[in-house]
Formats: sequence, structure tokens, C-alpha cells
Amino acid sequence: MRNSRTGKVQGLALVVVAVAVLAAGAAILFLGPGSDPGYMPPMEDLPIVSAQPDPAHLNQDPGLARNDPPQQPTRAETTAPEPDRAVGPVGASVLGKVIDESGRPIPGALVWISERWQFGAAPTAQPANEDPLYKRITGADGVFLFDRLPAGMEMNLWAFHANYAPRLGSPFSARDEVQELPPLVLEAGASITGVTQDTGGNPLTARVELIYQDTGNFRAGTLAEQREQDLRLGRLKVVESDFNGQFTFRTVGSGSIWALRASAEGYATAEIMPVMIQAGKSADPYELVLDTEHVIAGVVFNDERQPIGGAQVTASRTQPRPVFTTQGVSDADGSFTLRGLPNGIYGLAAVAEGYAYGKAQRVEVDSAPIEVMLGRKGGVSGRVTTSNGTPLASFRLELMRTRRNTAQYGDTGLSWEIADPDGNFRIESLDAGTYVLLVRAAGNCSTYSPGFQVGRDVVLGIDVQMKSGGRVVGIVRGADGQPLAGATISVHGSQYQPSVGTGFFGVSNGDPDNVPSSSAMSGKDGRFVVDHATPGPMRLYVEHPTHLAELLPITVNEGSTSEAGEIRLYAGGSVFGTATDQHGKALSGGTVSLTRQDGDSLFHTSALLDARGSFRFDGLRAGTYELFAFPSVDAPWFPPEDGVQKIYVTEGKEQKVDLRSQTP
Repeated sequence: MRNSRTGKVQGLALVVVAVAVLAAGAAILFLGPGSDPGYMPPMEDLPIVSAQPDPAHLNQDPGLARNDPPQQPTRAETTAPEPDRAVGPVGASVLGKVIDESGRPIPGALVWISERWQFGAAPTAQPANEDPLYKRITGADGVFLFDRLPAGMEMNLWAFHANYAPRLGSPFSARDEVQELPPLVLEAGASITGVTQDTGGNPLTARVELIYQDTGNFRAGTLAEQREQDLRLGRLKVVESDFNGQFTFRTVGSGSIWALRASAEGYATAEIMPVMIQAGKSADPYELVLDTEHVIAGVVFNDERQPIGGAQVTASRTQPRPVFTTQGVSDADGSFTLRGLPNGIYGLAAVAEGYAYGKAQRVEVDSAPIEVMLGRKGGVSGRVTTSNGTPLASFRLELMRTRRNTAQYGDTGLSWEIADPDGNFRIESLDAGTYVLLVRAAGNCSTYSPGFQVGRDVVLGIDVQMKSGGRVVGIVRGADGQPLAGATISVHGSQYQPSVGTGFFGVSNGDPDNVPSSSAMSGKDGRFVVDHATPGPMRLYVEHPTHLAELLPITVNEGSTSEAGEIRLYAGGSVFGTATDQHGKALSGGTVSLTRQDGDSLFHTSALLDARGSFRFDGLRAGTYELFAFPSVDAPWFPPEDGVQKIYVTEGKEQKVDLRSQTP
């Protein structure tokens, strides 16, 4: 007698997975489909194919360098970091090897890396079309090499070959050296079998998808582009059950979390989540039971009751659990029909170019057509000139949101590179709200626009006159009087206070005066020049990777040079060592957490272990710290009861600590 599994979430599902899934469903209604980290794709008519690497796109170029961005149009929207927010020098290299369970090299495997999202940081959307810099095909010896990577960036690694189970490798931090990762072992994998049937137990031919559950990344691109990428990377497998309703997925690795979905014309989509094979065990066959389908239909229109075609409509079931999510697109007359829905109550969200999100809550299936109204977005236009009235032909605009009950601006993450000989700009499709624009241009001091409020229309006449700003010069020396290279010197407002440590949530204090950032780095002779700094009473923040930071007052004068003089930095303490697991093996890809309680303030930071399990913390103030190692990149916010080491750090001295994780 076999133990069957039905199309419901199992009672033994991992709690963490359940929470992530519920959060993902809720995010659909509040973040929108393009931002949802745990979004489940709908049943689109994609070809049923094996996920093979595409040779036309995946050829390895040993001399590959990051592509220059394409020629920008007059107005191009980006989400790139501001120019002076560099992640470090470019030139890190990572070397690795893909092997099978017998240790034999696997040639022709696709290895893809992507920037790892960290809690407390701004989400980075992973592109749907992979950057050639971030993918390689292994050679005959199974070896891959990534070079010219931005140093200091933490990366995820994914490996796929059609004959093996795909696998998420150990994360790593790119460094200014060749870092050799431990061998990445691809399993032959196990098979997942099952049957699709109707509620009467009759076999049913259906389209079945096995979908990798990746809730750690925010993804860009259209839904079709995301699905195409998932097929190429082996994160989406698609088959059709036979006339007996039976289906099989092969090369499924142990430990990975997947979801099963089955759909057929006239039936409600069935889903089982999570699906996971434990190492050394065979999964029992799954039963996907497809009930009679339910439908939600409606129309999307604007606030003038004109139909909106091409709107993306997302339905997310809120009752009963588990969450079920699907999407559709409105026709030219604004109408949409979402079919194949399980019974329940749904929330709807719709979005279209130039419009804000529209929502409909507690929508029952098979009810009367739903009307979803989208409000038209507004915009802003104006002109940017120099201090003498000459138009600037090239500049960058960054949109900042004003926030209630605080004078500090909030970064929206939106920016535009503008090229116009008359200095004119026009930005459209902005959500309603109150904003200012930060204007950056070469040879000028970064300047804020007047504040403006966006509604349905384009706000006119937001003109900005740039200033040249002032210059700050000085020299940084160590305690021994020798020049100190590599110090970062930045100019901030008179109320600026740097965050003491990182804190568990990674939140920075920011600059209460909203002074646009301007910075420089000291050279070999310790000298620095900060050009085009904001005039007025300011504070100079001087920091160095191995020394204690200093915060100094300075007055910056428009059009003249301010002397900061000689600035002395004193060496902080350093803690370094290696971390191993319970068996004494290097804890590659794990995390070391460092915490210090200092009165009411809490200092916390962490480091990603390299391929050798090594870590290092520099520039620490004197005090007692707690360290512990964790085998995952997602270390808990609070230390476990065992495995914690306490050390006293002395400024200017190094201390070696070896850690052993007690977490299996």
C-alpha cells in the first residue's frame, strides 16, 4: 500500500517555507508582481521542453569584460547606485570546479552568479537576461573562472547541467585576489513521480510544472522573460502527464525546495508546496487533484472610465489557505478573465504603464465582473542651468521623497540620465506624493530642486540652478605620522552622526541636513581633494578599513578652497581566524557574526566566510565582543546558546580566533 500525497500543502511542511510563501502572496497585493520575491508564475502556453543551456547565449569568452551600457535615449530610467557609492575596485576573481558524485569533472555545465540580497539593504532586481559577465560554461576539466568582478560584492552561485540536478552553490564574497571555491558537486538526482486526476479519481492529462522556490531575490523582467530564464537554468521543469495521468520529473536534487503545479482546460489549477527530496530517500508519488475551475472576470479602466488594455492583473487567494497566485493581461477593451482558479476569496491588483496600482479586495470567484480603476500617474518638468544661467546639456536626476514628520528625504531608487542641449527635462509616470529632485552634473555641486507635489498632472517649472560648490583639501596620516592611503573622506551636514556599527537591521542614520554626498579617497601620499562640496558649516567624516573613524567640523566656502589640515587616524583592533563545522571541515559560505553591547547601543556586523572558511574584522574599537559561526549565509539575529566565544579587542592589535559551529 502506497502513501499518496494530495494537492494540498503537507502538514509537515517547514514553518519557514510556509511563512515565506504567505509573505510572498501578500506582497503581490502591496508590492506588485514585478517586485514580489516569491511570485509563482501562471500557466502560460510555453513549449514543453527539457531545460537545456542555450549555446547561442552561453558561449564563454575568456577575455570577457563587463559590457558598456547601451547608448541612452534622451531620458532613460535607471536604478543604478549614485556615482560615488562605489562597491570597491573591479578585479576580483573566483575559480571553481563542477564535479559529479564520483569526483569526475562535468564539462558544459552552466554556472551563473548573481548579487545576493541582504536584509536591511535596498533590494536589487536580478536581471531576466543574464549579464555575460556573470555566467560561464565549464570546460573539459569542469573548471570555471569569473574575473573582473566588483570587489566586496556578495554573490550567489547556481550550477546547471541537463544530465544532473541543478544546485545552489555556496555564496561567496568577491575579493581582490583569486579565490578558489570548494568543488561544486552535482547529483544525478532523484525522480519525482505522481498522477493528475479529477475529483472522481479519474486520470487526467494535464500540464505539470516543477518550480524552484527562490524567495531570496527580487527579479526584473517580464513574466515571460523570468520563465525563460528559469527554463534555461533548470529552475522550471515542464512535462505533460500521460493518458493514465502519470508524470515523472528526473534529476531533482535533494534539499532543494520546489512547488508542483498542474493545469488542464476546464479545471482548477492544483498545487503542492513545498516539495523536497531528502538525501538517500525516495519521494512517494504525489497526487494532484484538479477540481472544477472557477473564474474571476472584470475590466480595467482609468479614472475617466476609459478602458486600459495591456494591464497586468494579479489574483492572490487569501481564503482559504494555502495562498494561490496567478496573473493575466487585459484585452484592448480593458476586459480580463482569470481561469483555472481554485475556489476561494482573492485579492486583485492591476497595473499598467503610466498608471498607479489599482486593487480590489475580497473578490469571490464566479461573481459578477469586477471593475478595477487605475489612477493616472503624474510627472514633473523643468530646466537645469549653471549659476550664470547657461543650460546644462547633460545631468542626472534622482527622485527623493519627502517623509511625514521628518525633514530627512527618502530615496525612491529612481534616477534618470538626461541629455538635452537646452537643459530641459520631463519625467512622467510618477506615483502621487511629495518629492524633491537631486541634480548631479560634472563640474558642479549636487543641488536639490524646490519641493513639488505630484498628482495626476505633470508639475511644470521645477527649475534648478547649479552651483560650483567648494573644495576641501587635507592629508591623512596614521598614528606614526606616516601618510595613510585608502581613507575615504566625505562631506556631510552639521548634524550628521555616523551609525555606530551596523545594527541588526542594517539601518543607517542618514544625514538630517540632506546634504548631497561628495567624497574622495586619500592617495599614496595621504593627500585628498573633495571637489564641488556643498557650501556651509559641514562635518568631515574620515574612515579607513583598518583604522578608527574621525568626525571633524569644517566650513566649506563657495568657489574657494577649505583646508582640513592634517588628520590623524589611529589603528583599530582586528579579529581574524577560521570557522569549521562540527566535523572540522571549513565552513565555506557560512557566516561569522560579531556583536558588542555598549551601554544602550548595540554594535553588530557579520562576514561571509570565504572558500577556506576564513574571516577578518578590522577597525574595531576596544571592548568585549561575542563571535559565533553559522553554516548558513542567513545567520540568526541572536547567538545560539552554545558556540559563542567572547573576546576582548584592543585597539591597534590583532587577535586570532578559531570558531567551530555547533549548528548541524
